[in-house]
Amino acid sequence: MINFSTLILCGADNGTAIPAIPSATCEHFGKVQRIFFQRLKKEDGTLNSMTLAESKLLATYTPLLTEETLGTKLQATPFTESPAFTDGTVRTARGGNDSYGGIPISLGYEPTEFEAQILSANQAVIKALKSYRNEASDNLGVILVSAEGKLMINTDDSANPTTVYPIPIQQFNVGNKVAGGYDDVDYNSISFQLEDNWSNDTTVINRADLDFDPLTAF
Repeated sequence: MINFSTLILCGADNGTAIPAIPSATCEHFGKVQRIFFQRLKKEDGTLNSMTLAESKLLATYTPLLTEETLGTKLQATPFTESPAFTDGTVRTARGGNDSYGGIPISLGYEPTEFEAQILSANQAVIKALKSYRNEASDNLGVILVSAEGKLMINTDDSANPTTVYPIPIQQFNVGNKVAGGYDDVDYNSISFQLEDNWSNDTTVINRADLDFDPLTAF
Protein backbone atom coordinates (compact mmCIF):
# COMPACT_ATOMS: atom_id res chain seq x y z
CA MET A 1 0.00 0.00 0.00
CA ILE A 2 1.28 3.47 -0.88
CA ASN A 3 2.17 5.62 2.10
CA PHE A 4 0.59 8.90 1.01
CA SER A 5 2.25 10.80 3.87
CA THR A 6 5.66 9.94 2.45
CA LEU A 7 4.59 10.94 -1.06
CA ILE A 8 3.29 14.28 0.17
CA LEU A 9 6.50 15.00 2.06
CA CYS A 10 9.04 13.72 -0.44
CA GLY A 11 7.35 13.07 -3.77
CA ALA A 12 8.16 10.05 -5.91
CA ASP A 13 9.84 9.57 -9.27
CA ASN A 14 10.43 5.88 -9.90
CA GLY A 15 10.21 5.76 -13.67
CA THR A 16 7.33 4.78 -15.89
CA ALA A 17 6.64 1.36 -14.35
CA ILE A 18 7.21 -0.54 -11.16
CA PRO A 19 10.36 -2.75 -11.26
CA ALA A 20 10.09 -6.27 -12.65
CA ILE A 21 10.29 -9.11 -10.11
CA PRO A 22 12.84 -11.67 -11.37
CA SER A 23 12.00 -15.32 -11.76
CA ALA A 24 14.32 -17.22 -9.41
CA THR A 25 14.65 -20.51 -7.58
CA CYS A 26 14.03 -20.77 -3.84
CA GLU A 27 16.91 -19.99 -1.49
CA HIS A 28 17.42 -21.40 2.01
CA PHE A 29 20.42 -20.81 4.26
CA GLY A 30 19.46 -22.17 7.66
CA LYS A 31 21.45 -22.22 10.89
CA VAL A 32 24.60 -20.07 11.15
CA GLN A 33 27.23 -22.56 12.32
CA ARG A 34 30.43 -20.59 11.79
CA ILE A 35 31.53 -17.06 10.88
CA PHE A 36 34.43 -15.79 8.77
CA PHE A 37 35.60 -12.27 9.66
CA GLN A 38 37.37 -9.92 7.26
CA ARG A 39 37.82 -6.17 6.98
CA LEU A 40 35.69 -4.52 4.32
CA LYS A 41 38.63 -2.50 2.99
CA LYS A 42 42.29 -3.25 2.36
CA GLU A 43 45.08 -1.05 3.65
CA ASP A 44 45.09 0.88 0.36
CA GLY A 45 41.39 1.72 0.78
CA THR A 46 40.04 -0.61 -1.92
CA LEU A 47 37.35 -3.13 -1.08
CA ASN A 48 38.16 -6.71 -0.14
CA SER A 49 36.55 -8.77 -2.87
CA MET A 50 36.84 -11.90 -4.97
CA THR A 51 35.09 -13.14 -8.05
CA LEU A 52 32.19 -15.50 -7.51
CA ALA A 53 34.27 -18.31 -9.04
CA GLU A 54 37.20 -17.58 -6.68
CA SER A 55 34.89 -17.62 -3.64
CA LYS A 56 34.21 -21.32 -4.25
CA LEU A 57 37.88 -22.39 -4.07
CA LEU A 58 39.92 -23.32 -1.00
CA ALA A 59 43.02 -21.91 -2.73
CA THR A 60 41.45 -18.43 -2.52
CA TYR A 61 40.96 -18.49 1.24
CA THR A 62 44.13 -20.27 2.40
CA PRO A 63 46.61 -17.39 1.87
CA LEU A 64 44.19 -14.96 3.55
CA LEU A 65 44.49 -16.82 6.86
CA THR A 66 48.09 -15.71 7.41
CA GLU A 67 48.25 -12.42 5.47
CA GLU A 68 49.50 -9.65 7.80
CA THR A 69 50.23 -6.53 5.73
CA LEU A 70 47.57 -5.89 3.06
CA GLY A 71 44.44 -5.78 5.22
CA THR A 72 42.94 -8.84 3.51
CA LYS A 73 43.34 -11.28 6.40
CA LEU A 74 40.41 -13.64 7.04
CA GLN A 75 39.72 -15.50 10.30
CA ALA A 76 37.20 -18.20 11.16
CA THR A 77 35.39 -18.64 14.47
CA PRO A 78 34.76 -21.95 16.22
CA PHE A 79 31.24 -23.35 15.81
CA THR A 80 28.45 -21.03 16.92
CA GLU A 81 25.32 -22.31 18.66
CA SER A 82 21.87 -20.88 19.43
CA PRO A 83 22.16 -18.39 16.54
CA ALA A 84 19.26 -15.97 16.19
CA PHE A 85 18.43 -13.12 13.84
CA THR A 86 16.01 -10.51 15.17
CA ASP A 87 14.64 -8.41 12.35
CA GLY A 88 14.31 -4.72 13.09
CA THR A 89 10.87 -3.21 13.47
CA VAL A 90 9.44 -0.50 11.24
CA ARG A 91 10.38 3.01 12.31
CA THR A 92 7.46 5.44 12.06
CA ALA A 93 6.65 9.00 12.99
CA ARG A 94 3.45 10.92 13.61
CA GLY A 95 0.14 9.30 12.62
CA GLY A 96 -3.36 10.11 13.88
CA ASN A 97 -4.05 13.82 13.89
CA ASP A 98 -0.43 14.61 13.00
CA SER A 99 -0.24 13.23 9.45
CA TYR A 100 -2.38 12.95 6.30
CA GLY A 101 -5.16 10.42 6.68
CA GLY A 102 -3.84 9.47 10.10
CA ILE A 103 -1.27 7.22 8.43
CA PRO A 104 2.13 7.12 10.19
CA ILE A 105 5.12 8.23 8.15
CA SER A 106 7.52 5.37 7.42
CA LEU A 107 11.16 6.11 8.26
CA GLY A 108 12.64 2.72 7.38
CA TYR A 109 13.66 -0.21 9.55
CA GLU A 110 15.73 -0.61 12.68
CA PRO A 111 18.89 -2.73 12.30
CA THR A 112 18.78 -6.53 12.35
CA GLU A 113 20.40 -8.04 15.44
CA PHE A 114 22.42 -11.28 15.29
CA GLU A 115 23.26 -13.19 18.46
CA ALA A 116 24.92 -16.57 19.04
CA GLN A 117 27.01 -18.47 21.56
CA ILE A 118 30.41 -20.15 21.40
CA LEU A 119 30.41 -23.14 23.74
CA SER A 120 33.25 -24.27 26.02
CA ALA A 121 35.72 -21.94 24.32
CA ASN A 122 39.29 -21.49 25.43
CA GLN A 123 39.29 -17.88 26.59
CA ALA A 124 42.40 -17.13 24.51
CA VAL A 125 40.10 -17.53 21.51
CA ILE A 126 37.54 -15.23 23.08
CA LYS A 127 40.19 -12.63 23.95
CA ALA A 128 41.27 -12.54 20.30
CA LEU A 129 37.66 -12.15 19.17
CA LYS A 130 37.14 -9.33 21.67
CA SER A 131 39.94 -7.40 19.96
CA TYR A 132 37.69 -7.14 16.88
CA ARG A 133 35.62 -4.65 18.88
CA ASN A 134 38.47 -2.21 18.21
CA GLU A 135 37.98 -2.38 14.45
CA ALA A 136 36.49 0.70 12.82
CA SER A 137 32.70 0.56 12.99
CA ASP A 138 32.44 0.83 9.20
CA ASN A 139 35.18 -1.64 8.28
CA LEU A 140 34.29 -5.08 9.65
CA GLY A 141 32.49 -7.73 7.64
CA VAL A 142 31.46 -11.37 7.80
CA ILE A 143 30.89 -14.37 5.58
CA LEU A 144 28.33 -16.66 7.20
CA VAL A 145 28.63 -20.46 7.12
CA SER A 146 25.54 -22.64 7.54
CA ALA A 147 25.25 -26.01 9.27
CA GLU A 148 25.07 -27.54 5.78
CA GLY A 149 28.33 -25.88 4.68
CA LYS A 150 26.73 -23.13 2.59
CA LEU A 151 28.17 -19.61 2.42
CA MET A 152 26.18 -16.38 2.62
CA ILE A 153 28.14 -13.47 1.16
CA ASN A 154 27.55 -9.98 -0.24
CA THR A 155 27.51 -9.43 -4.01
CA ASP A 156 27.61 -6.72 -6.62
CA ASP A 157 24.24 -7.95 -7.93
CA SER A 158 22.19 -10.61 -6.13
CA ALA A 159 20.34 -11.50 -9.35
CA ASN A 160 23.51 -12.02 -11.42
CA PRO A 161 26.53 -11.93 -9.06
CA THR A 162 30.04 -11.74 -10.48
CA THR A 163 31.97 -10.21 -7.55
CA VAL A 164 31.49 -10.94 -3.84
CA TYR A 165 32.38 -9.09 -0.63
CA PRO A 166 32.08 -9.57 3.15
CA ILE A 167 28.70 -8.57 4.60
CA PRO A 168 29.10 -5.28 6.54
CA ILE A 169 28.36 -5.46 10.27
CA GLN A 170 28.42 -2.96 13.12
CA GLN A 171 28.42 -3.00 16.92
CA PHE A 172 30.29 -6.31 17.17
CA ASN A 173 30.55 -7.52 20.74
CA VAL A 174 31.73 -10.57 22.67
CA GLY A 175 30.50 -11.39 26.16
CA ASN A 176 32.45 -12.70 29.11
CA LYS A 177 32.49 -16.36 30.07
CA VAL A 178 29.27 -17.72 31.57
CA ALA A 179 29.89 -20.84 33.65
CA GLY A 180 27.35 -23.54 32.85
CA GLY A 181 27.14 -25.02 36.32
CA TYR A 182 25.67 -28.48 36.84
CA ASP A 183 23.13 -28.47 34.00
CA ASP A 184 24.84 -26.68 31.11
CA VAL A 185 28.19 -26.01 29.45
CA ASP A 186 30.19 -22.79 29.64
CA TYR A 187 29.64 -20.27 26.85
CA ASN A 188 30.46 -16.79 25.56
CA SER A 189 27.89 -14.74 23.66
CA ILE A 190 28.68 -12.86 20.47
CA SER A 191 26.50 -10.32 18.70
CA PHE A 192 26.49 -7.74 15.94
CA GLN A 193 24.05 -5.59 14.00
CA LEU A 194 23.25 -5.42 10.30
CA GLU A 195 21.90 -2.27 8.71
CA ASP A 196 18.45 -1.99 7.14
CA ASN A 197 18.38 -3.74 3.72
CA TRP A 198 21.55 -5.68 4.63
CA SER A 199 20.36 -8.80 2.81
CA ASN A 200 19.31 -7.11 -0.45
CA ASP A 201 22.55 -7.98 -2.22
CA THR A 202 23.52 -11.23 -0.51
CA THR A 203 23.71 -14.60 -2.23
CA VAL A 204 23.95 -18.17 -0.92
CA ILE A 205 26.65 -20.44 -2.33
CA ASN A 206 25.68 -24.09 -1.94
CA ARG A 207 28.08 -26.63 -0.46
CA ALA A 208 28.01 -28.64 -3.69
CA ASP A 209 29.51 -25.66 -5.54
CA LEU A 210 32.52 -25.40 -3.19
CA ASP A 211 35.71 -27.44 -3.50
CA PHE A 212 36.13 -27.43 0.31
CA ASP A 213 34.05 -27.78 3.47
CA PRO A 214 33.92 -24.42 5.26
CA LEU A 215 32.79 -26.16 8.46
CA THR A 216 36.03 -28.10 8.83
CA ALA A 217 38.55 -26.06 6.83
CA PHE A 218 40.89 -23.64 8.61
